[in-house]
Amino acid sequence: MRSNVGACTTGSTTPRSPRAAQIIRRNVPHADEALIEAATAFVGTARDRGLDKPPGLAETIDWVSALMVLGVSLVDQNAMRTLGSLAKTPDDPGRTPRRTGLLAGV
Repeated sequence: MRSNVGACTTGSTTPRSPRAAQIIRRNVPHADEALIEAATAFVGTARDRGLDKPPGLAETIDWVSALMVLGVSLVDQNAMRTLGSLAKTPDDPGRTPRRTGLLAGV
């Protein structure tokens, strides 16, 4: 039997903000708060954009960790170069960010 711990209201087992941000904070303790919030919001939006396999919490943690190592503190054009860490299929990177409208002006 699957646990409902962390389940969001849409029936997914991936928690949404702010619970997801709390989990990321615990797993990437040195990440900037603004980066955690922006990454959590970005991934939450990406999950609703028809990806083959939407990124989950593990991919979000990996992405925030990678951004911290690279010295990226905002979800901006520099962060977009790292979207491969969120992708689960070869087609997914092409479906984020511009094609789905996730980042206006980027």
